[in-house]
Amino acid sequence: MNKLNRITFLALFLFMVSCNDSATETNPIELLNGVWVLKSFEVNGIQDIPPADQVYNIQFKADNKFSGINDCNTISGNYGLNSNNITIDNISSTEVYCGKESLDYRYLEALSGAESFNIEKDELSIYYKTSSKLIFISE
Repeated sequence: MNKLNRITFLALFLFMVSCNDSATETNPIELLNGVWVLKSFEVNGIQDIPPADQVYNIQFKADNKFSGINDCNTISGNYGLNSNNITIDNISSTEVYCGKESLDYRYLEALSGAESFNIEKDELSIYYKTSSKLIFISE
């Protein structure tokens, strides 16, 4: 009987722990909350790091809008989430010429092609096209 009580207690404990885990799952919008600074572009496993004098970032807001910096321009628009899928659209940008070395057009193209995302620790990956992603770090 003592062994049966231990098994019952263990089963009840595991059930309570598993219920607690699902109740505390974080909403994807909460995960994206904050400012994310672009660390690199990655295409087919090869990373391309933006020059130190160029800033690229994005801030996702709870109302499904975002804003950010695209080198010498500011950007804004809408985003949508469904599980780990993300769409970024209606992107608007100021139109200052940032110079021929700027990655501003490449950044906008990558954002507008966003398909999914993943967050590990303080790193956000936004996947676009085949084998391509933007890698951000939390600011």
